[in-house]
Amino acid sequence: MTFSTLTSMAFLPAVLLLAHAGSALALVYAVSFVATVGYHLGAEQRWRALDQALAWSVIVANAWLALASRDLAWTASGLVLVAVALAFYRQAQQGRYHLWHGLWHLAAGAACWCFGRGYLAA
Repeated sequence: MTFSTLTSMAFLPAVLLLAHAGSALALVYAVSFVATVGYHLGAEQRWRALDQALAWSVIVANAWLALASRDLAWTASGLVLVAVALAFYRQAQQGRYHLWHGLWHLAAGAACWCFGRGYLAA
């Protein structure tokens, strides 16, 4: 199992957070998590289009959560983590794919958590 596969688990806290709150957006993250694990475990290109489509779904969900946020600090933290995730993603294209892509998963998962926390803030 690669680092990229293991770090796909970084999306689970956001799934649990939103599911516990009864948000349907938990499904977006959950389905994306399953497809990402499948893509990395199988290293099959047939999962690639689905993985990318679901990644865009997560981006849209994050944007919605950020816009509906009730806490600027959580949203700002999420945006910083998105910038970090994009830097990691760019590095993955340059080499050492599993390392940088795994780090991208960690930063992106943390960003999802922050956006969820901002949305659910009282």
